[in-house]
Amino acid sequence: MKLESKQPEDVIKPEHLKEYERLREDLHERLLTLRNTVFVLQEIAAFPFEDLVDPDKLCFWRLVYWNSVEYMHILIYGLVSDTGPDANTVSRFKNRVLTEWIKDEYKEDFKALLKKVKPDDEMRRLAETVSEIRTHSLAHSLPTKRSQLPDAGRRRVTVEGLAKLCEGIATIFDACNFGWEMHTWFLPYDPASTVGGKRQPTDIEELLDLVARQSGLVNMPEQEYWAVTRDCLSPEQLELMNRYRKKFGLPEI
Repeated sequence: MKLESKQPEDVIKPEHLKEYERLREDLHERLLTLRNTVFVLQEIAAFPFEDLVDPDKLCFWRLVYWNSVEYMHILIYGLVSDTGPDANTVSRFKNRVLTEWIKDEYKEDFKALLKKVKPDDEMRRLAETVSEIRTHSLAHSLPTKRSQLPDAGRRRVTVEGLAKLCEGIATIFDACNFGWEMHTWFLPYDPASTVGGKRQPTDIEELLDLVARQSGLVNMPEQEYWAVTRDCLSPEQLELMNRYRKKFGLPEI
């Protein structure tokens, strides 16, 4: 029996449907924030700030990046590891669907579906690290415990690790929705979103383009000492300069 073709009201016992919907919406709102913040972080992490922006003008971007990374640790902890009596984690929600809410005739099919979305060892290790960082470094300042964390000098899971956790959480959440799709992307950030068959630049991409357009590197050929400074640029910097100059309609060098 294909659960993916069933709506929640077909699968969940009527007396539990409202509670299921209430807790599902709570998870959906947090996952929406998580997935879209990860997208923004990935855009920031991929941008060549070191080549385009003076170090003394990076304060804002450092604050945005690291505050978002740390907030992601707190969000993921709440979605995965929170042990409070009223905590609504994805795992606890999944278990309640299985043991309390789902109609008996769908239980075995749901068990089989859950086996397909079971977290792998890497995801479990990442979740444990997030939990340790949240507890010993973010929610509480415990220097002794903090020094025992893996990679204590960085004390944060990478954006790639956060993205993997996000996708794993979303996969389990989707399984608990059966055949009803709940979008966890802001529409402009959705990789499948197009206008006239073309993907449109997002707000964060346009903002980073503004940073690039005003950068010293991209505008260097128009400066007085270009003939001298050109010889100081590496091939990689010249390629980066020309990539953005082409994008902005400026003559390539």
